[in-house]
Amino acid sequence: MTTPRRGLCHSVFLLTYTAQSKNRLTLTEWVAAARRIPTFMAGALAIDSAAQMLIEDGLASVDSKGVRVDDRLVEAGDEANTETLATIAAILLGVRPPPWFRTAVRRGSVAPEFIPTEDEESLRWLDNLRDPILLGLAARNEKDDSFRVWLGSLGERLVVDSERNQNRRVVHASRISDSFGYDIETEDGHSSWLLEVKTCLSSNKEHFYISKNEANRAHELAARWKLVQIVLDSTVTTGADVTVEHFVSARFLTADQLIGLLPKDTDTGLWIESARIAPPSSAWADWIVDVPPAWSYPGFRSEFR
Repeated sequence: MTTPRRGLCHSVFLLTYTAQSKNRLTLTEWVAAARRIPTFMAGALAIDSAAQMLIEDGLASVDSKGVRVDDRLVEAGDEANTETLATIAAILLGVRPPPWFRTAVRRGSVAPEFIPTEDEESLRWLDNLRDPILLGLAARNEKDDSFRVWLGSLGERLVVDSERNQNRRVVHASRISDSFGYDIETEDGHSSWLLEVKTCLSSNKEHFYISKNEANRAHELAARWKLVQIVLDSTVTTGADVTVEHFVSARFLTADQLIGLLPKDTDTGLWIESARIAPPSSAWADWIVDVPPAWSYPGFRSEFR
């Protein structure tokens, strides 16, 4: 997703309106119907790419029952005014924060010098709403941090225990420091791997975030470095303990595959802290997870209450 310009938010508004007013639309019908709504911005809107973006980001779906959009978009407003479009911008930024977000928004303030010029221009239409939106997103992200830490630790522990169960020598590197650019070292006498573990729920397995340091280490470590994705069922968030029943799948990317998916630095900006990566399904290969049937890990509620 590009930084949400006013035109993109207007396209999302029209698509949301159309999805509510017409039933059983296909993707093509949905886009065509949104284009037919009279608007002074009609010629400037890329409605087809906006629709695809909503689907990719899980904010809309199209199946045999038609088009459905996220309730947050429906509740954003029923008029395409600045307030409604700003609410849509906040939703889009929350689903896919720009790479500069954590650098530019810190300690209760926004540092515009860390926002690339092109993105700053894209957000100019928000005027005095820009900083409150970014600060609000930062506050919500802080509330989510404890869950992210727990989820990441859970996935790493699953991989560590699996590797040890397969008689490999394991070093849990991230428990020593986050600066290595990988989480786990594992070897069996014949081969050794440096594993960066990304853990997610099945609802958002199609993308992950990679830090600049992790990407640099993938470059440097080449064939030894791998990214392992652990996918868990959404019910993992509610139980007292996590068990093997919550495990859905595991897959991996090589360093070369990841490098091919990384964003490129440009004259108008650099990605400084993290980037959102959405690999095609064909890029992944299966990763073996082998733990005893009785394996468990403290649940989020029991760990952090």
